[in-house]
Amino acid sequence: MDPRQCSTCGTAIDSGLSECPKCRTLVPTPEDIVTGETPPGGGAGGFASPFELAEAATREAVFDGKYVILGRLGSGGYGSVLRVQDRESGREYALKLLHELTSADSNVRARFHREARLLAKLSHPKLVPLREVGEWRGHAYIVMDLCDGETLAALLAKRGRVPAVVALRIAHEVLRALQYAHAAGVIHRDLKPANLFVVEREGGAWDVKLLDFGVAKVLPTGVAATTQGPTLTGTGAMVGTLSYMSPEQAEGRPVDARTDLYSLGTVLYEMLTGRPPFRAETPLHLCKQILLDFPAALSEHGLRDLPAGTPR
Repeated sequence: MDPRQCSTCGTAIDSGLSECPKCRTLVPTPEDIVTGETPPGGGAGGFASPFELAEAATREAVFDGKYVILGRLGSGGYGSVLRVQDRESGREYALKLLHELTSADSNVRARFHREARLLAKLSHPKLVPLREVGEWRGHAYIVMDLCDGETLAALLAKRGRVPAVVALRIAHEVLRALQYAHAAGVIHRDLKPANLFVVEREGGAWDVKLLDFGVAKVLPTGVAATTQGPTLTGTGAMVGTLSYMSPEQAEGRPVDARTDLYSLGTVLYEMLTGRPPFRAETPLHLCKQILLDFPAALSEHGLRDLPAGTPR
């Protein structure tokens, strides 16, 4: 993007102005970009959108004095993930950062820090190692290892579906991550294609990483993962992504490890067929389908590459 073009509305900005004449978005100067500063009065805590600085930068954009911003890897409703480089070691990482508005939400911040604490305790080849937890000018962030590949959601968006042998290999890798997490008393509760990072290796092997423990449920010490205990959000709260929710999640009931296995089943179904088990025009209708209906049989999708013995 042109450094003198508004990153919010796209309006051309004269060189003498420090803000967009249309939407009043502040425009970083080259000096601001180098240090990671914004002009006076810019954003909560003085640093509202580091990924916008990265897109507009003509020179290095530095976050918290430690990380050079190389670009944006992705974004969602709560935050963005940036590709950064450690200024001292030169190693690249993924930096997960809360948006300005969500960073001010105490509930969102609590979940963000809970995810950081969980990742700090968990260590497994199918989980992404946590490197640093920090806060800079009111913005909470965590730094993790940078993964090869892409999300399963991106892969399915390009391919539509994957061969059965690939789908089963990916599902097997996810089960390894879940087995470890469940043994540690952690229920993910938001297993979906967007939270799985995949990459194909030599010989047809697939490496998978399970991401985003922001809404995970932690069972009390000594409680089995298949025991329904109290939820962190309380009975009646619906947590997760509806298309991949188990019926008990959709009803807001307590959940255990089995809800992750159900969600993995929906992901496997989508890998095989190119679509989730249920689709509807409204959340209410989708919730009703999850609770009352059965998904179309795999045979109805014309699959011919299923291994022998696979339910159809």
